[in-house]
Amino acid sequence: MQKKQHVSICKTPTIEQSATTSTNKIDTSTYNFVHLQTARVFIIGPNGITKLTRCLLDGGSQSSFISSDLVDTLNLPVISTGPLELQAFESPNSFSH
Repeated sequence: MQKKQHVSICKTPTIEQSATTSTNKIDTSTYNFVHLQTARVFIIGPNGITKLTRCLLDGGSQSSFISSDLVDTLNLPVISTGPLELQAFESPNSFSH
């Protein structure tokens, strides 16, 4: 008995296989914006309160940040604090917080 191969390794897919194959494509040539990696996650604080929040994933960052409102809501311990200087992409202006 001959087994069928997965569509991804077939050299000449049939019409049926082509119909079930799909890809995700982002056409960036016509838009002037940046796609950022994000994830929606549930965060549980030590007091048992759970909050659904969106995280921005930046593999090149040296630090991680969380809003003070979320820290207060979940009663999270503060590990460290310090000044933060923010500057948007392609912006000559920055501000400190």
